[in-house]
Amino acid sequence: ATQDLTITLRDDDDVLRAVIPAGTIQELRPGRFSWTDAAGTIGGVRSISLQRRGPSQFFFRLRTIPRDLAAADRVDHFIELSLEAGTTTISTTQLWQWNGRALIAKN
Repeated sequence: ATQDLTITLRDDDDVLRAVIPAGTIQELRPGRFSWTDAAGTIGGVRSISLQRRGPSQFFFRLRTIPRDLAAADRVDHFIELSLEAGTTTISTTQLWQWNGRALIAKN
């Protein structure tokens, strides 16, 4: 509630970067947070959902308006997702695969 949330997707460049202002994310119940902006006025982000699933595990969902991710390489490669609030950072690196038309995140 008191810290901005910075969302970054990056490979060798920032593919997407958005800062959700402090106080705008709602805690729906303990450990579950959500924010929605159908117009995508902040960095093209339409909605986020963050849910704690244990002492060191989180589920994060990001939805954007349709957008050109021109900064992302059109080949199979790893992309880092980083969430930062104050002095806390959560990050993960995941393989994204190019299928000839789109980059798809693989679990």
